[in-house]
Parts: sequence; structure tokens; C-alpha cells
Amino acid sequence: FSVAEVFMGHRGRYVKIEDTIKSFRAIVEGKYDDVPEQAFYMTGNIEEVEERAKKLKESPEEKKEATGNAGQ
Repeated sequence: FSVAEVFMGHRGRYVKIEDTIKSFRAIVEGKYDDVPEQAFYMTGNIEEVEERAKKLKESPEEKKEATGNAGQ
């Protein structure tokens, strides 16, 4: 949401309705049950979620940043 950018510190993103429905269906069907919750936080499309999940598995530092615990 672009309106929340001031409060959240993250820029909003537009995702096509078709992509949203496809991704939602895949989530509900359990295709992303093995993906950490942090990978979904403040992302746009499901490809971004997949990329973030990959980084979370590879790097403990990325995991801290995704959970908001960077530098702690």
C-alpha cells in the first residue's frame, strides 16, 4: 500500500490480480508450507518470496534482516 509507505518505510508494489490469485491458490494448496513466514513479509509477488526464502536458507544475516533483528 502506497499510503502506508510513510509509516512502514517500505514502498508499495503493484501485483497483477492474476498473479495474486495464482499465488494465493498455491499458498492455500500448501505449495509454500516449507517457506519461512519471514520470506512473505513485505514482498510483492511470489517470485520475490521464493528469492527471499532462498536467501534466508543461505544466510543467517539475511534471516535477521527479514525478521527485523538486524544488528542485534
